[in-house]
Amino acid sequence: MVNFHSPTGRFYSTWHSLSSRLLTHWTNGRGASVEAAATPVIKPLVLYEYNGCPFCQRVRAVISELDLDAQVYPTPRVTIKAYAKAGDSRYRHEVQEKSGQLMFPYMEDPNTGARMSDSGAIIAYLLETYGGGARARTFSSLPISKLMLRSLRLSLYFGMLRVPSRLPAEPLIFFGAQGNAGSIRVFDALTCLELPYLWKACARGSRKEAELAELAGSSARLCLKDPNTDFVSSVPTAIVRYLYKTYQTGSMPKEMILDYSTEGASSMHGTISSKAE
Repeated sequence: MVNFHSPTGRFYSTWHSLSSRLLTHWTNGRGASVEAAATPVIKPLVLYEYNGCPFCQRVRAVISELDLDAQVYPTPRVTIKAYAKAGDSRYRHEVQEKSGQLMFPYMEDPNTGARMSDSGAIIAYLLETYGGGARARTFSSLPISKLMLRSLRLSLYFGMLRVPSRLPAEPLIFFGAQGNAGSIRVFDALTCLELPYLWKACARGSRKEAELAELAGSSARLCLKDPNTDFVSSVPTAIVRYLYKTYQTGSMPKEMILDYSTEGASSMHGTISSKAE
């Protein structure tokens, strides 16, 4: 019997790779290359998000295109049966305390003191502050049903649902771009396991390509470094397997896509529901 949700399984790896390639296609390659001569951040942005969320994906694409860095605190959903739930989440409670709501992405810029939740506002802020006022390229517009399908990519463990894990003593370091299918696979694993990491966005044309080449070789397009174990790899499958083997502590939640509900969602969550949180 095929285990559809085993991160160490061959079927899962193939499925994950294909879905990530489809995601880069559906989003028109956004985040694949540096689009503007951006001003580098002095201190990394602070970003709370989860890669299964299409609104978070929009922000990640712009961060990649502006060649910025961010300290990421993953906030995957604790259930798909209801919105705005913190449960046993490692970082969702922090966002609730900081912003008074559970809406993602949530970003803080320690360089300016700015704090905001709405993806459109975050993108406009990043372009104005670091992109020299460059105008955002239009993102593809999809009906909400397709948006959810694009977000879920047929598995709740592709950056959507929380998996129990232990917290690393030091945050991991990841070079990668939202427009790269291999990077998306790593983002998904880091998200589900709620592993904090310094994201050094490194799309094609990045000023960090030389740093990446020194760490992982001239042909590498991504690389994960774990300072807690000295693990270094630029192979998505190896990275995903390593992360689950090293940090997963409990079984995956027994939920399915059919359990999805908009209960508790507000119109700000981008769903068809207008129910207040």
